[in-house]
Amino acid sequence: MKDIRDLLKCKPNHSPNTNRRSPSPSHENLFQSTKNPPSYPIISTSEVGERYTPIFKFTHFNRMQSKAFPSLFQTADNCVISSPTGSGKTVLFEMAIIKLLSTSAKAKVLYLAPLKALCTERLSDWKSRLEPHGISVSLLTGDSSYHDFLKAKFSNIIISTPEKWDVLTRSENDTMARSVELLLVDEIHTIKEPRGATLEAVIARMKTLVANLRIVSLSATVPNIEDFSAWLAKPGATSATTLKFNSSYRAVALQKKVYGYKSRANSNEFQFEAYLNSKLVEIIKTHSNQKPVLVFCSTRNSAISTAKFLSSKSGTFIPRPAPICGRFQPGLSELINSGVAYHHGGLTLEERRTIESCFLSGTVRVICCTSTLAAGVNLPAYLVVIKGTNVWTNGSLKEYSELEILQMMGRAGRPQFGKEGSCVIMTKLDQKLKYEGLVNGTEEVESQLLHKLDEFLVAGVSLGHITNAASAINWIKSTFFYHRYIRNPYAYSEVIKFKLYKSTESLLESFLRSKMRELWNSRMIDIRDKDFVCTLYGTTMMKYYLNPKSIRELMKDANLDVEQLIDKISESPEFEEIELKSMEKQLFKLINLQPNIRFKTKAKPETSADKIKILLQAEPSGTEISNFQGSKTLAPGFNCDKVIVAKKSHRLLQAAIAIYQENKDLSSLESALYLERCLTSKAWESTYLELRQIEGVGLGGAQKLKENGIDNLSQASRLSREQFSQLKIRNAEKVFQSIKSFPDIILQSAGACIAVNGQQIQESIKISVLTKNTGYERSSLIYLLIKNMTSNNLIELRTFSTKYCKKIEYDLQTKAKRNDIIQITASFNDHVGSTKTTSIVCTETEEDSGFSDDDELEIMLMQREKRRHEGDICGTSKKSKRDTSQTIEEDLFTDVSNNNISFTSV
Repeated sequence: MKDIRDLLKCKPNHSPNTNRRSPSPSHENLFQSTKNPPSYPIISTSEVGERYTPIFKFTHFNRMQSKAFPSLFQTADNCVISSPTGSGKTVLFEMAIIKLLSTSAKAKVLYLAPLKALCTERLSDWKSRLEPHGISVSLLTGDSSYHDFLKAKFSNIIISTPEKWDVLTRSENDTMARSVELLLVDEIHTIKEPRGATLEAVIARMKTLVANLRIVSLSATVPNIEDFSAWLAKPGATSATTLKFNSSYRAVALQKKVYGYKSRANSNEFQFEAYLNSKLVEIIKTHSNQKPVLVFCSTRNSAISTAKFLSSKSGTFIPRPAPICGRFQPGLSELINSGVAYHHGGLTLEERRTIESCFLSGTVRVICCTSTLAAGVNLPAYLVVIKGTNVWTNGSLKEYSELEILQMMGRAGRPQFGKEGSCVIMTKLDQKLKYEGLVNGTEEVESQLLHKLDEFLVAGVSLGHITNAASAINWIKSTFFYHRYIRNPYAYSEVIKFKLYKSTESLLESFLRSKMRELWNSRMIDIRDKDFVCTLYGTTMMKYYLNPKSIRELMKDANLDVEQLIDKISESPEFEEIELKSMEKQLFKLINLQPNIRFKTKAKPETSADKIKILLQAEPSGTEISNFQGSKTLAPGFNCDKVIVAKKSHRLLQAAIAIYQENKDLSSLESALYLERCLTSKAWESTYLELRQIEGVGLGGAQKLKENGIDNLSQASRLSREQFSQLKIRNAEKVFQSIKSFPDIILQSAGACIAVNGQQIQESIKISVLTKNTGYERSSLIYLLIKNMTSNNLIELRTFSTKYCKKIEYDLQTKAKRNDIIQITASFNDHVGSTKTTSIVCTETEEDSGFSDDDELEIMLMQREKRRHEGDICGTSKKSKRDTSQTIEEDLFTDVSNNNISFTSV
């Protein structure tokens, strides 16, 4: 192997220093005076052509849209548009879409937005307006199925999040991404937020994958919009077309005010928020102009308490409405009848709709709500008040993101309330200047790419975009980070910590070489034929969308038992956002004491890792939180955290299986396989909880079967119809049929390892696995684990899909000594209770081995001739290339649990 130091000596050609950028003729400085905006022609929507004119619900574009029309519709240039919320920016995307589809009806467009809620909103709007005119629209997010993926392949417009598109484009064989001709990026200024690193990497990847890609991006007002233009320029151009519009282009002028309040010494966040209530009435009186008001609060409880406080003062600043009748939560009807209400996800659909209707009709004048309303229901208001700039997220206090602030502000000021609106931010005194800069658009956008650079360098190596030091530097030059680093290197101290006497470019080269060396030292990448290549560890990190630290932790230890593996998963960096709240400690202490929790924390739960360890076991242990005193208020958070832990632990276990197989770590591999099938099936193996897998049998039914002496699936499957009917189980016949159709495995072997004079030789072993599947259609994976019991070594792990192979024949070739015992175990990835094991003893003469379940099922005889090579799996027929491609694509969306949790859902 070539030493990495030799490979890293390769130097690319230096790009000219871009610190001094001359103004580009393609830049249009459209900042206009609010007092004297220029006059120019307003363009009719008929200019887009007769076929697409009906898409728009108006006859003429507004001032901003008319000014942008020539750049968006009459050219194919890349465009960067900076415009305030409420100016009609979305129409600019539609101009670019129509421009493309007018020339190619089958063209593909990709729309990226940072929030799932924004994607859903855009899907609803475009499906209603575009699809009637032959423009198909589809959505791909973390919740999407394989069916959604297939639909997207044939849609004109794909709506997605950066994280989902990152997952989909981490494959060299991704043809869908290469077919995109127009990339629409909404809220591109969110690159400055921690999640922005993914958006930046995805845009850079799309620029590499698609040679003549057109990019149109929309941004809030930011001072360094030219950096985006330089980054998104087409090859050969110095910048993209830049369109900048100030607040005078809003349909309704928005007055923005930030109030800073001094926090009392020793007061906590709850006390500060309660203090803000005392200032709220005066703010509403001053800024609302007797028109509708939205007050955004940090939590549901805060929204309720704020509404109650305002209700008690409502006679002083809003008139009392006529009383209304309805079925509401206790106290809510009284609030509504005072002209105030609260709105959050805990309300019923009927309650939410009634409140929204009352607000739109004017019966309710003030709604206190959480920030989720800003990205969901369209409730316009004259005044928006953001009461406090901190929010509780996953048990910890964090500041609102810039996008969340702008989304909330965007609800203020609508034409039905006049020509102006108002927004007020209430924050701490030391935060006032920061938020004044945010609302006025004076804060420059910096890149966050360095926080996830390791991950995206490995992705570049895997895709073949980075093969050596020179291509690594060329890749970094395709990012927004590069343009900001050249302009403002001191914002990136991690890079300039290298020798300061070097030039800016040389510092960056040194930094990148050190990063590639770190990846090589940690075995994420390797060097073959003078090129960087991904190792299995790097590929595993890519495939399962994991933090590089998580992979390194899984690589550290060996010979783990099940509890040690659970501890390792519980301490994974993937769960950094989950914290154990003080109010939850008593609940988790009680759950930890339950007998079904197999692996208890060493002491009473005190850490986040303790919480995750218990959450991990909650489903397979049959834990029902409603059984615990005081759990009602904690149930939503508990269930939310449980889903997050389930999703991420499945990806971690898949990565663990791949790593332990590569390392030949038999003990850890067996622990990972066991834990995966228990978590996916939501039942501990070899316990009565196995019975929960049967359709129609819940936790209560499983307990009743246990009381009747039925402790597992195997015992239940032996019962006759008459015996089962005597158990007095509800829907006994249906449950009986479910048991009989539940998938099972027949495992048999033919042939033997033959040892001659105690010397190792190579011989063939044949194995057949059959799924007893009458009426059960779900596709599962079967793991075939083969080990040498005598030496306790892993021989092989094979994976088969029951979707394509109902009967599997497999030739094993290995070396074995006389009297060695070869054990073969077949198990499902998503069921417990069906695992089968058989053994072969290596002797001097050929002996047929026994079978694991010959009393239960008809034994399938096997042919003894050898296959041409080890990789030939399915004996029924060879699968075509199309089936293989479909299998690869479907793996991205394989449903591996009863709860529709995909390994790749992020």
